[in-house]
Amino acid sequence: MGLFIRLFFRMGGWSVAIMGLIGAGVLAYGLFTAAQGRALAAAEIGAEATVVRKHFKARSPGTNTQATYQLVVTYSTDKGMYSETVRVPPALYNTTEKGDTIQVYYDPTAPERFEMTRGQTLQAGQSARLYGVLLLLATAALGFYFGRRANRAKALLRHGARVEGTVLEIEQHRKSASLRFGFTAADGQRIERTSFMAKSEKFAGMAPMQNIPVLYDKAQPEFAFWAADLR
Repeated sequence: MGLFIRLFFRMGGWSVAIMGLIGAGVLAYGLFTAAQGRALAAAEIGAEATVVRKHFKARSPGTNTQATYQLVVTYSTDKGMYSETVRVPPALYNTTEKGDTIQVYYDPTAPERFEMTRGQTLQAGQSARLYGVLLLLATAALGFYFGRRANRAKALLRHGARVEGTVLEIEQHRKSASLRFGFTAADGQRIERTSFMAKSEKFAGMAPMQNIPVLYDKAQPEFAFWAADLR
């Protein structure tokens, strides 16, 4: 099991773990927001809110940040006046001026919880919940793919063909290195592959044209590994 887990992560299984965490987080957020939306929809009260300020933040050049459009609104409730900031679409921002009134819907037990249209919070939660489920399904599919490859690689230790390969190049990366090697399969096909990335120390003393042991799948010679990677 230990070897399977190591191979799984070396083959890219870390991306499965990250996607799974993101999917679980999005799903949890969606479930929480949808529950809030249902509670708000059952109790919300409509009110006329007055726009008292507008905020615009431009997109930062060279970054992935998006421009944001916000309105600061005030509205009267049984618990007094409330002032809240809400992010709005560009179209609403551009057609709304200071002093204009817009409709909002708030929770009478917690007036700071409000939405611009009925069901907006519930819809946002349901959308996030759907995205979370889709991400988890994609995680399962990707996990199956990498798990199958890890099992195939592990099986080469018992059933794979062994051949002498040749080091072609030791490729240095920023904080690691990898080994590019070639070998000739039993059918005469010449194949080149790259080892897993590892710390540069793993390749100390190795040089081009050096012979190394290679294991490959007889039915698909392209599925091949430096034997040291399967330990």
